[in-house]
Amino acid sequence: RIAKMCSSEQRRDEDPAVSLRRTVKTACARDCYDTCGMQFEVEDGAICGAARGLPDHPFTKGFLCARGMKDHENRVTNRVGFPHVRGASVPALAKCKAPWLRVTWDTALDTVAGKLKEVIEQHGVDSVLQVDFAGNASLLTSGFTARLWNVLGIAETDYTLCTASGATALRYHFGSTYGVQPEEILGEKLIVLWAFNACVSSAHFWRCVQDAKRAGARVVCVDCRKTESVAGCDLWIQPRPNTDFALAMGIANFLITNNKVDNDFIAKYTSGYEEYRTEAEKWPLDRVSRLTGVSEAMIITLAQMYMDTRPSVIMIGIGLQKARFGGEAVRAVSLLPVLTGQHRGHFFSNGSAYNVDTDYISGRSQVTKKRRLVSMVDLGRLLAQGEFKFVYIFNMNAAVTLPNSLAVREGLLRKDVFVVVNDTHWTETVAHADAVLPAASFLEKDDLNVPWTHPYLQMGWRVVPPFAESRDEIWGSRSILMTRYTQGAARDCTATRCDGRTA
Repeated sequence: RIAKMCSSEQRRDEDPAVSLRRTVKTACARDCYDTCGMQFEVEDGAICGAARGLPDHPFTKGFLCARGMKDHENRVTNRVGFPHVRGASVPALAKCKAPWLRVTWDTALDTVAGKLKEVIEQHGVDSVLQVDFAGNASLLTSGFTARLWNVLGIAETDYTLCTASGATALRYHFGSTYGVQPEEILGEKLIVLWAFNACVSSAHFWRCVQDAKRAGARVVCVDCRKTESVAGCDLWIQPRPNTDFALAMGIANFLITNNKVDNDFIAKYTSGYEEYRTEAEKWPLDRVSRLTGVSEAMIITLAQMYMDTRPSVIMIGIGLQKARFGGEAVRAVSLLPVLTGQHRGHFFSNGSAYNVDTDYISGRSQVTKKRRLVSMVDLGRLLAQGEFKFVYIFNMNAAVTLPNSLAVREGLLRKDVFVVVNDTHWTETVAHADAVLPAASFLEKDDLNVPWTHPYLQMGWRVVPPFAESRDEIWGSRSILMTRYTQGAARDCTATRCDGRTA
């Protein structure tokens, strides 16, 4: 069902950066529900004005958020334009007090590769750590760049910051995470936003919900907070924080005891129902009401709406699984549609529907050595204890987004660890680095955008040349690899290919 949104009029062999005046179509690379289609006016290699949405995009329909419309300014504000390394520091002072020295790419690569080689030889590959996430969610930037580190076999994180608990929960029951597609929302008669503040988190999904409401659908918000989405719903149910599992099981109990489940569907498509029913029987209305703070009458109202109104969808917010036992809450909520005979009648993340072989892209499937796996939740403590001697950070502002950020910063500032940050901007993490390599922004390189909400695959075409001496992450990692093994000889043959396009 995946569709392409790649312009047939704009091909890779054309160079939009050197044309006089033209419209360049691309896609936003943020780790966001919407993955918006974008277009820029470009003249003589410069962006002319704010970004505009693609009006012919089936999902985003020409609308951009405020951040997207400011991308022409963000591209040049606070940018890392050149490679830098730390100068000499006073022994009594933290290394972040040492001055930055601007250097050539050759000097920076020799410094980074030399230190990498030294650490591996003296301490082994498990003392080297790759830290990254989804600052740019495009396929090559987030995936292909990791090939270097898979080849070397260094330590990596478990990528559990965002959706891991919920995704694992859904895989237990459905094998993958995908559910309802956005265009199906208009056909729903009941939409339940369960811990999903769509009004803020996904403007385009919110538009679909409101369009469905105008067509007669009822919209319910289940959230412990009075979010911005509540005003656009017909009913707001407010369970106490971290009691969503109990509420979902209470609804399941009500459906089962009132014989409102689709027994034929359950018999044909599921297994384990008897065990599930036994668990649901432990959650009578009085117990659920006492735990959740939701009245029995309100629980019955929601349960009756759900069993009497079809088709329906439960849109599960990412925030639901960001709590203790959050994965269990996602499991309980996602199984309610099954009881009423609705196949995958939920939405959480649709990225798994497209069967992209990310292990091949990242090179993981081509190596046999199992890499050391480090919990992101525990990373601050390990860094502060000096577990790693070389840390390479890209595609992530780790100093502010990792848990236990004070310990993370303390660990990065240790004088016995060499920290390299490959980033587009002078972030808080860069301030804790020994070397910084300037990365090209998503507007300065070609990439492929696979959404995790809608089914429209989009090319992220390069809009303008890279800022100053910034290079894409793939060029940087390949250059480190060639410097590491060839002492710079092989690097010279590709050093001139620095236009933001990966050969």
